[in-house]
Amino acid sequence: MIVDGIRCTLVMQHPSDRVNLSPRERQIALLVARGHTNHSIASALEISAWTVSTHLRRIFAKFSVSSRAEMVAQLARLNTAELRGT
Repeated sequence: MIVDGIRCTLVMQHPSDRVNLSPRERQIALLVARGHTNHSIASALEISAWTVSTHLRRIFAKFSVSSRAEMVAQLARLNTAELRGT
């Protein structure tokens, strides 16, 4: 495509292909993927359930999903590279 006389290439990328989770978000996402509840995650990490919920909302926003199941599916699609931080 040419825009204002400049040849351009448009590259489409799915939003979740460039997600950067914080170390704590990766930790929480992994625990969710293993089937833990917010309360069990909070207890294990010694944080409040409200804090877990806040992290999950941020993770959902980064992955553009609205449920735990969708988040886990996105993680599986990425072959868990996000969880390992690679």
